[in-house]
Amino acid sequence: MTNEKNTDSFLKSLIKFKIDIGRKIFLIMDRAPWHKSKKALEFFQKNKYWLQTALFPPATPDRNPTEYCWKITREDLTSIKSFKNLKVLKEELDEYWEKHSFTHKMSHYLKW
Repeated sequence: MTNEKNTDSFLKSLIKFKIDIGRKIFLIMDRAPWHKSKKALEFFQKNKYWLQTALFPPATPDRNPTEYCWKITREDLTSIKSFKNLKVLKEELDEYWEKHSFTHKMSHYLKW
């Protein structure tokens, strides 16, 4: 997927998330290209009345809770098994995440 498509998908997800929760959002993001694209930055500026953003500092995956979730997922599922195809991988990831709770202290990630 190109960065432009990733940006579009990301922004569409943000709009859906806003509708779902009906509140202002403060979003802390990694430094993926689609989080920093010109289109995303323009969107953030235009929607700052309901959306505030911040980026994790560079080279700090230990401060990103999503990285912890991916690490556990790799250890428990993706690194110990092969998958017939992408559809099966997605199904097994969905099933794993449905059953698994990630427990870690969120305050750890806010100490910059």
